[in-house]
Amino acid sequence: MDGFDVNAAATAQALKQREQWLDRKVAVVGIGIAGYACADALLQRGAAVSIFDSAAGPAQRERAAILELLGATVVLGRPPVVDPDCELVVVSPGVPPASPVIVDALARGVTVWGELELAWALRGDEPLA
Repeated sequence: MDGFDVNAAATAQALKQREQWLDRKVAVVGIGIAGYACADALLQRGAAVSIFDSAAGPAQRERAAILELLGATVVLGRPPVVDPDCELVVVSPGVPPASPVIVDALARGVTVWGELELAWALRGDEPLA
């Protein structure tokens, strides 16, 4: 080849993306399959992640245990109350737009994304707004 190291380029891209998310406070509302994946991806990038789910069944508790081991804060069985320093709230599709967590976040000027918006941002170089 021409001396271009694909692995080095991929590593450089991963490090650049990690820097964009490092220590950013993100709340994930919903710990279903997609919410779990969002939280995991954010934790891998060094974000400070809090996960909320009003349910507290066996599936939620199992996912919560794993995410807590990875460094997340998880609150189950109660309505979400997002930290005032939160920079981004990621909501599952099942969270209604008029939900208090969304209304409160928007009123405080916090960015609210769906899971697809997060996935789009994580795929490349787009920084958090």
